[in-house]
Amino acid sequence: MSDWNSAQYLKFEAERTQPSVDLARRVKQIIPGPNIIADLGCGPGNSTTVLREEFPGSRLFGIDNSPNMIASAKENHPGIDFILGDVHHLHGRYDLMFSNACLQWIPGHRLLIPQLMESLNPGGVLAVQMPMVGRMRLFNIINEVACDPRWNLGDMLDGRNGTLQPDEYFDILAAVSADFVQWETTYYHRMPSADALVEWVKGVRMQVYLHALDERDPSGELSKQFEREVAWRVNSVYKPRPNGEVILHFRRFFFIATKRW
Repeated sequence: MSDWNSAQYLKFEAERTQPSVDLARRVKQIIPGPNIIADLGCGPGNSTTVLREEFPGSRLFGIDNSPNMIASAKENHPGIDFILGDVHHLHGRYDLMFSNACLQWIPGHRLLIPQLMESLNPGGVLAVQMPMVGRMRLFNIINEVACDPRWNLGDMLDGRNGTLQPDEYFDILAAVSADFVQWETTYYHRMPSADALVEWVKGVRMQVYLHALDERDPSGELSKQFEREVAWRVNSVYKPRPNGEVILHFRRFFFIATKRW
C-alpha cells in the first residue's frame, strides 16, 4: 500500500479529529488516569494530541506504519514519542490502547482484537473507533469507478478492510473482556461543495488508487482522469443544500473494552 499523505489528510483535521475527542472523553469515565497509553495508527498525531490533553500525566506513545505520517507527527507535535511500527509487533504492556480510524485497514479482527487485549495490563482498556463505509454512497462511487474495466483497480483493496458487523464485535468482546460498551455515531459534516468530498477521500482511500495509476503512468494523467471521473459522479449524487453546502453523512462505530484482572 502506498504511504498516506498527511497534508491531504489534515485538510479536514477538525472533522477527522472529532471522533477521537468523543472516544477519549468517554474512555476517561472508565479509566481516568492510565499510566501508559499507545495511540495505534496515530497518523499525523491529531488523535495523540487529544490523548495528551485528556491524560496529561500519562506516558504516551503514537504508533503508525506510515513514514510520512510519523514524520508529520514528530514535526508538528514535539514532546510526544512517535514510533514507526504496526499493531502486530507491539512491545510492552499498556493501560490504554486507543485507535481512531485505523483498525479497519487491518484484516483478521477475530484474532487481532484478542491479541490487542493481551497487550493490556490487567484492568487496562482497549478503545476503538472505525468508519463503517460499506453503505456510504461516497465510498461506493469510488469502488464503482475503480472496478470499471477502464481502470481495472477493483482488487486493490481486497483483504485490506477488516471491518466486521457490530454484532460480531459484540461476540468477540464478550469472550475476551471483563466488560465492554459499543455505540455508533453518524456525523453530519458540513462540506463547502461536492468537490470537497473528493478532497476528503483523497486523504486516505483514494490514495491507493491514485498511487497505482501513477505507477502505470508517471505523467500523472491517468490518475487525473480517474479523479475527474470520481468527481463527476460525486457531483451528480451529492447536491447542494439551499445554503450551498453539502452534507457528508459519516457513520462511525465505537467500542471500549476492559481487560480482566
